[in-house]
Amino acid sequence: MSALLWILLVVGVAVNLASNLAMRGELTPVGLAGGVVGLAAAAGLVVHHVNRRRP
Repeated sequence: MSALLWILLVVGVAVNLASNLAMRGELTPVGLAGGVVGLAAAAGLVVHHVNRRRP
């Protein structure tokens, strides 16, 4: 599960970065979707980490 979340995080951030660089900072649906995927994956990683640490 964590490997999938890491992959989603990297892909989401890469798509967001590429979109922002290509459009010179303009907000685009592709960049927004990449950012949402990246944020969701980061939140999922935090939740996964916290749940694994509980006794």
